[in-house]
Amino acid sequence: MEVRVGGRTVNLAGVLPLRVKDWKALEARGINPRKLGDSVSVTDAAAYMLFVLQKADPAVTSEDVDDLSMAEAAEILKVLNVIEGAAPDPNS
Repeated sequence: MEVRVGGRTVNLAGVLPLRVKDWKALEARGINPRKLGDSVSVTDAAAYMLFVLQKADPAVTSEDVDDLSMAEAAEILKVLNVIEGAAPDPNS
């Protein structure tokens, strides 16, 4: 799956699905992608996107993510959620 960010195409196929070590790294940053939904903060969503995008292309910067429109960000999150199989947390 490819997404556009920072004027370039980033191929996520090699980094998704995330591995256990990736989930641990996200949790260490206080981010639980399984809980990303309508009530997630923009900051958490941007951090999640940056983490995954930088795994695929280390040249992606936080400025690249910050420059995304909300529609572009939503599309990237939708791609990540579909691939990761994100579902509501049964414990929340």
